[in-house]
Amino acid sequence: MLYPNPMFLLAGSLDFTAEDLFANRAGRMSARQRDLLLRRRAQVLLHWLLVVAVWAALGLLLRLGIVTVGFIAACLMSGAVLHWHRFDADMRERVQSRTGWLHIRQLPAWLVRRWSVCVEDDCFDIPARSRAAFDDRRRYRLYYAAGSRTLLSAEVAR
Repeated sequence: MLYPNPMFLLAGSLDFTAEDLFANRAGRMSARQRDLLLRRRAQVLLHWLLVVAVWAALGLLLRLGIVTVGFIAACLMSGAVLHWHRFDADMRERVQSRTGWLHIRQLPAWLVRRWSVCVEDDCFDIPARSRAAFDDRRRYRLYYAAGSRTLLSAEVAR
């Protein structure tokens, strides 16, 4: 029986290349990973701004008052600022890694299935398509961005 190469499975499902993995082993992100994280940062910020705009429009339609709408919009904007700082830390700090036995768990979700991989107490969200690439009978080394804790790449540890 043929068994697929675990590195190919991981690289395909987490969308990283050999160049990305080598850069992560050296404690840094590849140029490609930096571009992806910058795009993700812009998407997250856009989502937060959209939530604030929808809230402001809804609040004004319901005649909640400008002070109430402004206060809640400011609270929502603090979430955007928090995400901005996390992504900022990703660009400044070295890529982190964790090595150990992997535990895979399904996260509670209303609309979509979400999965998480954990090494000891450190857990990282993964796309549902990546679930099949991990085997909880193996040790892994996970590379992640320090601020947002985004999983960048992974490899089977020896």
